Amino acid sequence: MEYTRGMYENISISEIKLVNAEEDYIEDAFIQKLTFNIEIL
Repeated sequence: MEYTRGMYENISISEIKLVNAEEDYIEDAFIQKLTFNIEIL
């Protein structure tokens, strides 16, 4: 599912939570690392 969007057959997502977020500034660019917990039924 990485780098894709849309609906997926037979997959029901009941909850998505952001559990961690980190941000840094390197060589004139902001870098973000986001960690999610995704609950799939």
